[in-house]
Amino acid sequence: MEEIVMVFSDDAHFLINDINRLQAEKIARQIKDSGVIVSPTLTILAGIENFTDDARFDALKKRPITAYLSRSEYENYTTAGKEYRSEFILSAKGRKGVAQLIRNTRVLTRALHAAGVPMLVGSDNFGMQITGFSYHDEMEAMHKAGMPAYEVLNAATVGSARYLKRQASAGTLSVGKKAEFVLLSANPLADIRHTRDVQGVMLKGHWLDRQALAQGLQGVAAARQLELAASNALPGTQ
Repeated sequence: MEEIVMVFSDDAHFLINDINRLQAEKIARQIKDSGVIVSPTLTILAGIENFTDDARFDALKKRPITAYLSRSEYENYTTAGKEYRSEFILSAKGRKGVAQLIRNTRVLTRALHAAGVPMLVGSDNFGMQITGFSYHDEMEAMHKAGMPAYEVLNAATVGSARYLKRQASAGTLSVGKKAEFVLLSANPLADIRHTRDVQGVMLKGHWLDRQALAQGLQGVAAARQLELAASNALPGTQ
């Protein structure tokens, strides 16, 4: 979504022009008429503010799920002067521009949904985003931007299947379709955050309960620890 905002801004100098409601509605109509499908990726942009605020940055590094990041990724995003910890991003101009981008992408997301533009859920994997976990973050962000929980869930399931031309075999629970779904312990229509309350996953006809899912995550964390140990054993590393 931020790419749409930048079309109407000064990209070279990172000067963000605010998009008002009428402009957003006009843009949304044009996108609707074009037939383009949009994946907003709101969380990757909103997440930049986790790097520009020192307290939030410390909390980001200490998240339990950070254990699933590779050493190279962790160092790339936490080293001073790199990526979102660059001098420009941390400057007053950089922070202001990021805040404006976040605000405008939410305005556009709301306008595109109101205009009936097909939406998809996709979190990207930049800025210490943890694949899978960030998908839930994205659904929450789309909901906060103005999309009803049902429409967010629809974008994550039916919308994805249609985009991939797999609606005949995926996207909904129907006789004859592939046995692939997530079982939750609470209703996400009542609170979109309940998508995190995963009790199990049916994948390619195989049932993975909470224990199996936890074991999978433990395996990832263990692999990262081995990577760290191997890296520290090399000459010149710490």
